[in-house]
Amino acid sequence: MKKILRLLMISGLLLSFSQFAIAKGAKVLTDVKTDLNGMDVTHEIFAYEKQITMKLNNLSGVAARCEAEFDLKAQSKERRKATIESGKSHTMVVRLGRTQTKININLTCYDAAAGAPEEGDKGAEQDEPSVDVSGSVGVEVSK
Repeated sequence: MKKILRLLMISGLLLSFSQFAIAKGAKVLTDVKTDLNGMDVTHEIFAYEKQITMKLNNLSGVAARCEAEFDLKAQSKERRKATIESGKSHTMVVRLGRTQTKININLTCYDAAAGAPEEGDKGAEQDEPSVDVSGSVGVEVSK
C-alpha cells in the first residue's frame, strides 16, 4: 500500500512538472497591426507566461504619441497610451489573467504636437500607402 501511495505521489509530482514545462515552452502568437502616420517608431514584443511587454522606440525627430490596444480574446481589451520623446523608448506592459495563446495588438502613433489625426483625414499622406508591418509572430514564452 505504501509503495502505491509513493508511486501516486511521485507520478503526481511528475505530472505537475510536465504541465509546468508545457506552459513554459508554449508559444504566444501575436498579430500586430500598425498605423504610424509617418512616424518612425519601432516595436518589439516580449511574451512571458502571464504578461506581454511591448517596447516602443521613437526614432523620429519629434515627440510621438502612441496608443496600443491589446485584444486578449478571453479577457477584455487593454489599452495603453504613452508620449515618447524623440530618441527615447517606452515599455508598455499588460498583465494577463491567464496564459494566452493568441493576442492581437493595434498600435497607432502620431505626432504629439499635431494631435491625433481625424478618421479618414490624413492630409497629404492619404495618397501614399500606409506602412503596415502586421504579421503573425510566434514568441517563445519564458519566465
